[in-house]
Amino acid sequence: MMIGNPNRRPPAMRAVGGGPTISGRYALVVSASPVNTVVVAGIVRDCGIKVVSTPPAGFAKIVETATPMFVIFDSDKQPDGIEPLLGWLSDRGETTRVPPVILVAGAGEAGKLDYPFFAVAAMPVTMENLRPVIERCLDGGSPRPA
Repeated sequence: MMIGNPNRRPPAMRAVGGGPTISGRYALVVSASPVNTVVVAGIVRDCGIKVVSTPPAGFAKIVETATPMFVIFDSDKQPDGIEPLLGWLSDRGETTRVPPVILVAGAGEAGKLDYPFFAVAAMPVTMENLRPVIERCLDGGSPRPA
């Protein structure tokens, strides 16, 4: 089974100030799980959006470079691992635009996190439960749990 389109090109990258900069419109996928990263990124690409993926440790550096259209956090059954990232977004939101955040989480995990998510998509990650959330986000629809 192939996920995504292998002929699609990754977002344009160019070196600026010693580090890569992302250009163009893109979605950011943040996950500690390589398998979940591939699955979520494939679903986002199938929606026609460029994807940049990173483990949680690389999140701040990427978001400081360019603001994504939206961010998808995969809690990977460890919601405590993304709390610092959500805090960083909350602090940043006081001075700049913060992208909508979609959380991919198991039952009850979203309730443990204090953040105004655009939506929560249930685990396991499938095209059927994540794609409608992404499309609603792109259309500027109202946030609600998936």
